Amino acid sequence: MKLAGPVSRRSHFNVMTECSVLPGCETEVLGHLAELALATRIEPGSIGYDYFQSVENPRHILIVERYVTEADFSVHLASAHFAVLGKALINPLLADRKVLTFKGDGPTR
Repeated sequence: MKLAGPVSRRSHFNVMTECSVLPGCETEVLGHLAELALATRIEPGSIGYDYFQSVENPRHILIVERYVTEADFSVHLASAHFAVLGKALINPLLADRKVLTFKGDGPTR
């Protein structure tokens, strides 16, 4: 499949976080993630922030983040919205969390 329009390739910094939410906290975590996604998507170095709830196990959430550089991800981690929403409100509601980082090429328009 060919993408329409001009496409250039450049390396990005990608983060995938797998979360296991404490029983009964799914709705609260998803609400906080919605707020965190809105704030993160407008950061200068953010290319994308999406999250998904498993169909088979509603307590399993996958967060997919994409940044221009690793430094942009570091800026995100130091942001006020991440401190409040991520660290203070979401993390205590998780039974487990695994963060994976990747560098790779991807299409940019």
